[in-house]
Amino acid sequence: WTIPIVLIVVCFAAYLVARHHRRANLSSGAQPGQLAPEFSLKDLRGQTINLVDYRGKVLLLNFWATWCEPCRQEIPEFIQLQNTNPNLQIVGISLDDSEEPVHTFYNQFKMYLNR
Repeated sequence: WTIPIVLIVVCFAAYLVARHHRRANLSSGAQPGQLAPEFSLKDLRGQTINLVDYRGKVLLLNFWATWCEPCRQEIPEFIQLQNTNPNLQIVGISLDDSEEPVHTFYNQFKMYLNR
């Protein structure tokens, strides 16, 4: 019984080490001076937004949801910040399950699509 138990412990330890290294690599993120990875997404009009479209601007990605109370409090401040800083672009990415509440939220808070 000793050999199977030792093999199980060694396999489990190898799994934990590999998992730790993978997490460390994923959490390292971008380094100073390194460009963010390219990505794209669709806006409320169905048009594609590419990260490269905002090169040269300060870009703030805001992950939010219509049901999130702190989000409801910060959105008006983000709108004001966006309106007063021409070199800043705030892109909100909704975590809602459907578009309907996002459109309602967009109209309620007078958000605008700026590019």
